[in-house]
Amino acid sequence: WERFIKLKEISSSTELVTLTNHKKPAVRCYAFQALSERKDSNTFDVLLLHLKDSQNVETFQGCVMSSESVGDFFIGNVGYYYNSKTVYQLTQHQKEQIDSLLLFDPQIKLAAKSYLLRNIKPNPNNYNRIKEIYIKENNPDALIALSKFKKSEDKKHIIALLEKSDTRNQSVGLMAVRFFPDTIFFPYLEKIQQQEI
Repeated sequence: WERFIKLKEISSSTELVTLTNHKKPAVRCYAFQALSERKDSNTFDVLLLHLKDSQNVETFQGCVMSSESVGDFFIGNVGYYYNSKTVYQLTQHQKEQIDSLLLFDPQIKLAAKSYLLRNIKPNPNNYNRIKEIYIKENNPDALIALSKFKKSEDKKHIIALLEKSDTRNQSVGLMAVRFFPDTIFFPYLEKIQQQEI
């Protein structure tokens, strides 16, 4: 952390932008965090260049260590998930641009895509792409977005997840039912409930 503080103090914006392309993911993340904390005008352009950066970096929050992709680290440092006065804050237009890239670029495989799919509002223009993400990209969180359209043809997909034995798929299925309640799901919900008890 002391090295990061020093890096932020002595580096120019140009040097930090260059370091966001360093071979080590930790250096890329520190450089981007410094840009974001400076609210540097290059921050958004650098973010766009790294949305496909899926190399993992280990991070610490207090004494808790976790791992995430560099692209997700970058998105988390620009107010994508929450507003912050201490870092670069995406404008509404920039956030919409990121959402569109996450949704329509199949090469972007960030956790932020799942976050978007869980929280997206139904827009008929996005239906086919969301279904493609569910079927072709095998992203179960897309089913949550699909369920908000309440189309009968998607009931079979919800049932398929409810029938799976793993909790991850079942929980996605349950969230889908929350947005698309229907009596057809009751036997599956009852079975899951009995297992939980």
